[in-house]
Amino acid sequence: MIKRLLMLGVLLGIVHVQGVFSKERTLSYSEFMQQVMEQQLALVAERFEVDLADAALAMAYRLPDPELASDWVDNGQRRSEMGYGFTTELSWMVELGGKRKARIAQATSEKELAVLKLKLFVQELHLEAATAFAEVLRDEVQCANLSSSYELIQSVAAFDSLRFSFGEISRLEARQSALEARQAYIVLLETQQKYQSSLLKLNLLMGNRQVDSLYIPYGELSLAAKDYQWKELLAWTLQQRPEFLLAQQGVQVAQASQALTKANRAIDLTLKTQVGYNSYVRNIIAPTPATATIGAGIAMPLKFSNKNKGELRAAQSAVKQQQTRQTWTELSLVKELKDNYQLYLNLKDIRATYEENMLQEASHILTGIVDLYQDGDSSILEVIAARQRHNELQLAYTEVCFEYALVCLLLDQSSPVTQVTF
Repeated sequence: MIKRLLMLGVLLGIVHVQGVFSKERTLSYSEFMQQVMEQQLALVAERFEVDLADAALAMAYRLPDPELASDWVDNGQRRSEMGYGFTTELSWMVELGGKRKARIAQATSEKELAVLKLKLFVQELHLEAATAFAEVLRDEVQCANLSSSYELIQSVAAFDSLRFSFGEISRLEARQSALEARQAYIVLLETQQKYQSSLLKLNLLMGNRQVDSLYIPYGELSLAAKDYQWKELLAWTLQQRPEFLLAQQGVQVAQASQALTKANRAIDLTLKTQVGYNSYVRNIIAPTPATATIGAGIAMPLKFSNKNKGELRAAQSAVKQQQTRQTWTELSLVKELKDNYQLYLNLKDIRATYEENMLQEASHILTGIVDLYQDGDSSILEVIAARQRHNELQLAYTEVCFEYALVCLLLDQSSPVTQVTF
């Protein structure tokens, strides 16, 4: 823990030296995920899709508006004194075939689809954010390990410089250790740069708009052992995974669209009522008293277009397509779950093997060879080889812990209980 705090202080010092960020704040995993779910701009934009679908559902309840038409006619009053005429007509289209019901059903299924898409987006965002958090922890651990390795080889180089000044070793041996120290410093700087890039990515996921501030997470990359049960994961995958529910809902949307297509093939009736008035005709040839008329009627289209069933066949094909996609999604999810579960078991064993004194043995061997070298009983090449082996084991173990965390995050998507927290 002390080494982690020291390394964090070194990295914060680097940020201060750069002069880019004037504010730093440490952040736990739970605080980070809360910030992501509340402020991530892509998620905020995605939530509007549900609002749009809800508005479309409200629009589906609309009924056709009635139409009011008025006409005025001059029958030649100035020349023939035939008078004027006025007509007012009110019409209203009555939809038949269950069109309104089909529209509501389709809009409802579209809204449910939008909700599931949002749920899937949240799941993917959670995975992306958790992965980014784990990457920061991994890079931080690697920086700490490489910093310790650099300090060790730097102390060897400084000791060799003194031994060379006393004539105990050759110039070549002193230059060799100094070269290794410079190389270790370059690798450390590269890893620190990678760590800072991971921090910036983390702040982007949080939607942090303050350009002078930087959030620095803390946590443990090495998770406690998790216990996932295959049958439980499989059952949850085929019942509650957003991808599977989304595929199921896609079939329902296609079926609702097919029902609407069939309903649209039914005729619509237009009901009309009319009131008319003709003024008094004062023409001496055929004088006529003023008259008022009342009429009613029905209009219907002649659906010759129903002979063309292309739209109906397209809707039927869309249903079959979505059903095929549902089957493919189910097979893909099961295959993905099998791969992740097997990887989880393998990484669990690999991590346990590393933790069975492998790292401690590598550290003891490196320290022992350095002591032998400083006593003159070993060569610089043996020190370099031991240091390289120690670094490889440390980096490999860190990568295994990172991959184990990732596969646990993937299995959490198929688990009723979230087990991963850093």
